[in-house]
Amino acid sequence: MGIYVLSFGVLANIVGTIPYIIGTLQGSTKPNKISWFFWTLAPGIAAFSSYAAGAGLASIPAFCGAALCAVVLLLSFFNRAAYWRLEAFDYACGALALFGLVLWYTPSNPLLALGFAIAADISASIPTVRKAWTHPETESPWTYAGGFLNGFGGLFVLPALNFASLGFPITTVIIESTILSALFYRNKSN
Repeated sequence: MGIYVLSFGVLANIVGTIPYIIGTLQGSTKPNKISWFFWTLAPGIAAFSSYAAGAGLASIPAFCGAALCAVVLLLSFFNRAAYWRLEAFDYACGALALFGLVLWYTPSNPLLALGFAIAADISASIPTVRKAWTHPETESPWTYAGGFLNGFGGLFVLPALNFASLGFPITTVIIESTILSALFYRNKSN
């Protein structure tokens, strides 16, 4: 059953990202390039780190997330209307994320590397959480719903209940839930 839930989560992430990609190409969705850059790197690092630490199939959602984020990031450079103005706050969060990735590189311990990748992922998410709160019209909730299901699906194929297996899927679920909550609450209150 776990492989079916995992497959559903990965498929939901892919399908949920399609409206974001279309919106980015049309200019109605405006990705925060700092978040999307680090969402490409940190999940990729986490995927390799968790796989090296024995997470097995549970690392697939992170691989999927990194690949989809890379597509969104790349496409965000093709349409000037998809530009989101970065502020000092965004750069500060990006610097924290970069610091986390630098720390990821230094240890030879995959679990410590995974922890630093998770910290970088959380730091990179803060600008988009803020943007979802202040400008919900520039985001697509379907992408984050798909990301939530992708991370949630990873929880059904855990080889063990340890940090290597649980760390990134739980972080993904929390980040995606936070962004979705901001989007739905702000859209409901407007």
